[in-house]
Amino acid sequence: MNRGSQLAESANKFLEDKKVELAEAQAAYEVAIKKKKKGQEPPPAPNPDDYKQLPMDILKKMLKERLSQEDCNAGAIFDNLESEYWKDSKTAIELICEAVPQ
Repeated sequence: MNRGSQLAESANKFLEDKKVELAEAQAAYEVAIKKKKKGQEPPPAPNPDDYKQLPMDILKKMLKERLSQEDCNAGAIFDNLESEYWKDSKTAIELICEAVPQ
């Protein structure tokens, strides 16, 4: 966002839309809990972490864009593969392999 990237803006819009989805899911969950009858299992609560993850295609584009910057012209080191924006470190490794196949 600091560099004025269109891709960052689209990722931010995606996340804002997911926040709205989460709020709707939480409201629906509250209604379902109130309507639950005795002896019934409660529905699963929405997991907020699921609504913070970006799709793989946006992540790939973001990584490619970042690696095309001048300060990465000598290469890049990938560490700390945990993030709230993807599921787990395996997903991060798959992302890197797909975005940077060479």
